[in-house]
Amino acid sequence: MGVFSLSTKSEALLWLHSSEIALIVFAAVVGIGLVGEIAFETDELPMRPDTRTYDARLRRKHRYRFAEVLVAIGVMGELIADAGIYLSSGRLQTISDHEVAALDRQTEDLRRANLALKALVQGRRISPEYEVLIREAMLCCAQQKFRMSIPAGDGEAALLAFQLSMILKDAQWDDGDLKIEQRPPGGPLVVGVRFLPDPDGAEAANNLDGWLHVAGIWSAVLLEDPPIPPDRMEIRIGVKPLPEMFGPRPRGAPPEDW
Repeated sequence: MGVFSLSTKSEALLWLHSSEIALIVFAAVVGIGLVGEIAFETDELPMRPDTRTYDARLRRKHRYRFAEVLVAIGVMGELIADAGIYLSSGRLQTISDHEVAALDRQTEDLRRANLALKALVQGRRISPEYEVLIREAMLCCAQQKFRMSIPAGDGEAALLAFQLSMILKDAQWDDGDLKIEQRPPGGPLVVGVRFLPDPDGAEAANNLDGWLHVAGIWSAVLLEDPPIPPDRMEIRIGVKPLPEMFGPRPRGAPPEDW
């Protein structure tokens, strides 16, 4: 058992404190023994044992031997106490290292949870870097007609729609001076950004979908075949997807499949 079976910090601390107290006690024993050796040190016993001097020196000799035993016991006790301090200190260091490692893991878990929470509550925005890239890439589809809609009362979707609309108009896309439409409640739920291209806008819709996906905006091109094709591309800004909805998705898959 002993220090090799110390499994908790309290047990290691108890052993360490006990070893420190034992070290002090045995050091005191060594001190008493040394004082005794000095006090009872004698010369050789006289030749005639029937004298008073012989009896006195014999008693001093016995006390001197007892002081030597005290010194030996004290030194051995100090060695044992030192070993206890060394081993219990090492065990405490190991326990502390494990505690620090556990705290580091908890800190990392909290950091990841905070990042996930931040991603959940933070609005969707296109970074300035991708604003430039998307604008330059969409110049190849200049004069593409589009209109945009958002869920009624969704401020987060409205800000994303306004930003995307400015990027596309800078890329010479044509919104026909139409205002961003607000879809009334009760209709089909739109998640992310959906594109319904006009007959000539499939390539433009796929290009824009790809760039938004790279920029971290969840989007997809709808494979709908309406009876009356739209006269311009419809860009439907929906609600922000939940974190578990992020990740790989089949490009161009029908909305009911994802």
